[in-house]
Amino acid sequence: MKFLGNFQVAYKQVRLGDYFKFEKGLGYKGEFLAEESEVALIGMDSHEEGGGYKENSEKFYTGPFKPENVAEVGDVIFAGTEQGFGLLASPLIVPESDEFTTYLFSGDVLKATPLKPDEFSLEYLYNLYRVDKHRTKAAYGDSGTTVRRISDENMGEQVVPLPDLPTQQAINEIISLFDLQIANNRKLSKNLEELIRSIFLSVISSRIDIENFSDIHMGNLPTMIEKIPGNWQIELLGKHLSALQSGKRPKGGGSSDPNGIPSIGAESITGLGEFNYSKTKYVPKEYFDRMRSGIVKNLDVLLYKDGAGAGNFITLFGHNFPFEKCCINEHVFILRGSDISQTYLYFWMEQRKIRDLMVVLAQKSAQPGLNKANVSDIPIVIPDEKTLKDFEVVSEPIISMILQKSLDSKRLADTRDAILPCLIAGDLAIPELMVVS
Repeated sequence: MKFLGNFQVAYKQVRLGDYFKFEKGLGYKGEFLAEESEVALIGMDSHEEGGGYKENSEKFYTGPFKPENVAEVGDVIFAGTEQGFGLLASPLIVPESDEFTTYLFSGDVLKATPLKPDEFSLEYLYNLYRVDKHRTKAAYGDSGTTVRRISDENMGEQVVPLPDLPTQQAINEIISLFDLQIANNRKLSKNLEELIRSIFLSVISSRIDIENFSDIHMGNLPTMIEKIPGNWQIELLGKHLSALQSGKRPKGGGSSDPNGIPSIGAESITGLGEFNYSKTKYVPKEYFDRMRSGIVKNLDVLLYKDGAGAGNFITLFGHNFPFEKCCINEHVFILRGSDISQTYLYFWMEQRKIRDLMVVLAQKSAQPGLNKANVSDIPIVIPDEKTLKDFEVVSEPIISMILQKSLDSKRLADTRDAILPCLIAGDLAIPELMVVS
């Protein structure tokens, strides 16, 4: 292939069923799901919307299975049922794992088995279906009609562009450069987050035995206070907050119009330095300008407050991440410390024991959820001023790095997602040196 400049290449159009066999996986019983196993079951929950493998999404399986239910590392698996618009036909590649000896795939997904691997690579198939045009056609057809399931026959009938194998490999290599850097950013961010968490826990556990607070609630607060040495204290969280506020819902709710101002809900909160952009809703600028509360500021702690998931979704937002301006909806609280840093507040609130406490509190209401009184009455350990300051000095630059890496990854993903459809369509030049015959 030559360097093509602005000229388009017309790749041949082929039927997927001539190159792949699509197979449904294991129909399993819930009784065989376990807390731990060396056998992982990949299902719909493992798919990222638009393509990708969702980490730590596997189910642990201990039941019987057949050889045809096994997925190998590098296999491509498609989301086969509709669990939210945009997920259907999203592909993933089975990753390597040190945790599992066997991967299985469930009956609600489809595995692609190559029939002519020397003509149509699995990685190219994966990249092909990261393009919205092809994913949408497979999922909803030319009419755009929503369906609940994709059959193996439906996938086999799809007609797609197929360049020669060297060009497929060049496309895969270009896209993998973006994927690798995004994965490296994510890995670094996770390691940095774990570093700060370790520092936080070492600071706390050096003075108190937090693990012995097995029933942390207001009823045993006096006992807990007796365990605090020196000038450390256990107090109510509300005493150390300058802001505890929720957002509001405009008439008609949020929209998907990106010309508005992003409104953050639980569906968008996926972790520190992570964000589900595809689930973002927007409110009109005029509505945002009238808001008196719920506007997100630098390093705000955001906490999901309603329903069964209350207390289980929490994050820390940073300057310009992920938007220059944004607000929260009515299902989220903003928390801002008055005399404690936002990083200290975040790592206190995201502890498993505190999150378990919030879940318990949320379930006590007739309508499950957290109110301001619940959050204000959560116990918090307040170290001396020097300890708080030292933790802030160490943690905030690292938090800034995590948020910046996330922003870098978003820009890389945006660039990748703009380039990939052009490469697949033959609209974008591929340097000849990248195509090895």
